[in-house]
Amino acid sequence: MHERTGAHEKIRVLHVLDKFSIDGESLHGVARLMSWWVNAIDRERFELNILGLRAPNKASQYVEEQGGRVFYSGRGKLNPASILDIVNVARRTDTDVLHLHGYKSCTLGRIAGAILDIPVILHEHGAFPSVPFHQRIADWLLSPLGDKTIVVSEAVGKFCVEHRSMSPEKVTVIPNGIPLGNFRNVSDKEVGQAADELGLDSESSVVGTVTRLDEEKGVSYFLDAVPKIRSKVPEAKFLIVGDGKLRGELEEKAERLGAAEDVTFTGERRDVPRLYKLMDVKVISSIYEGGPLTLFEAMAAGTSVVATPVGMVEELIEDGKSGMLVSTRQPEEIAHAVVALLQNSEYRQNIAEEAQKRVQKYDMQNSMRKIEEIYWEISKVEGAETEVPA
Repeated sequence: MHERTGAHEKIRVLHVLDKFSIDGESLHGVARLMSWWVNAIDRERFELNILGLRAPNKASQYVEEQGGRVFYSGRGKLNPASILDIVNVARRTDTDVLHLHGYKSCTLGRIAGAILDIPVILHEHGAFPSVPFHQRIADWLLSPLGDKTIVVSEAVGKFCVEHRSMSPEKVTVIPNGIPLGNFRNVSDKEVGQAADELGLDSESSVVGTVTRLDEEKGVSYFLDAVPKIRSKVPEAKFLIVGDGKLRGELEEKAERLGAAEDVTFTGERRDVPRLYKLMDVKVISSIYEGGPLTLFEAMAAGTSVVATPVGMVEELIEDGKSGMLVSTRQPEEIAHAVVALLQNSEYRQNIAEEAQKRVQKYDMQNSMRKIEEIYWEISKVEGAETEVPA
């Protein structure tokens, strides 16, 4: 058993991530959480370290800039030698709990946890259409290992039990949270500056999406809706905030649709809160999701949302009351919902206000405290308190 002496000593947690980014620059959802968690965790009682299983990039450097202490393995894909990297970093940081994110991390991290004889938490952020065969085998073989599984929604929990051999008794639902204040406290001056930078005037209705430009995010369907929206609301302008492997393809599609002048691809941005404040409507056109952080962000910012009912979207949005739900892969439905909101400012405002009320319970501090409770519950640190102090 891994033990340290000393009453009330900090519990040291090592987060292991498959990746910080898919394209090397855009923050992956888990990396965005890390950039917040490094400052949200109770530093008097916990120490948070991070190990990335890929080489450093701009996204991981951003997490470091936010105060994260980050280590790197960088061995590439499923390389068994990464187990040694996890073990070595855990020993170097005197880790008490391994917290794993991603297929590779959950596979190799469970083995490393057994070698170290320390508790292991698996954290699943999405429910995917399919699980690779090799991962299903690994999950089945390693199913006895792992002390807890945190999932971001009931749907993701069901996915883990049915498709990843996770024990239902070990599954705990803790929805992601965000720093709500960051998305509410944006001044008119900041919004005006962002509008000037992007060439938007006060007469424009702005429809946007904030996402990674990958196939699963369904941005192509959002683009298909653009001409349909403009036929009803000619002054509408469109923002696509984020980057990814499909950016070039999507830009070409905007050209083919004759919408290039009306659609701005901003690339990766670090000033997302003020961009939400620019938007009259935010679209989530994803094909599948877990607990999309951008949904929480838009709701907190007071931006009305049109979204597909994937992941935990349905848990937050009551159709027609706190947002509008549309079917996946249906540009016509996206356009219809967006136009309905743009053409009725009172209805749009009512939806935005209801959304702000609903998202209140998803403040990051709430989710962080629940995760800390699990650290205390499973920790084997000798002399540590067994409950989270009030």
